[in-house]
Amino acid sequence: MATLNPSDNTNVQDCKAYIEAAYADYNIDFSDLDEIIEYLDYFGEIEKEYKCSGICTLQKVYYFGDSSRGEPPKACKDPINDELLKGEILGMGIGYLVIGVVLFVVLFVQYGL
Repeated sequence: MATLNPSDNTNVQDCKAYIEAAYADYNIDFSDLDEIIEYLDYFGEIEKEYKCSGICTLQKVYYFGDSSRGEPPKACKDPINDELLKGEILGMGIGYLVIGVVLFVVLFVQYGL
């Protein structure tokens, strides 16, 4: 079984060799592990920017950011909700709704329905 020295790694992304060694007996294809690590880097940026860890519940360590920063003060649920869902996605949703209504009106005008 693979072992991990915690002082060598400060986040999950640094554990690629450990992950491959720990699951070597399971015949898992690790060819896309680098792509997965890119997503983990994104979570690390969220943890770093908002000083949070865990999606729904607060975790005691930063998993995807630098774990040597100490204990995070809050969970990431509210920052993600405020920034992404209420910010970017809400704006896009309103835009698509307006475009849909305009196209629907054009359809009725064009075909006289």
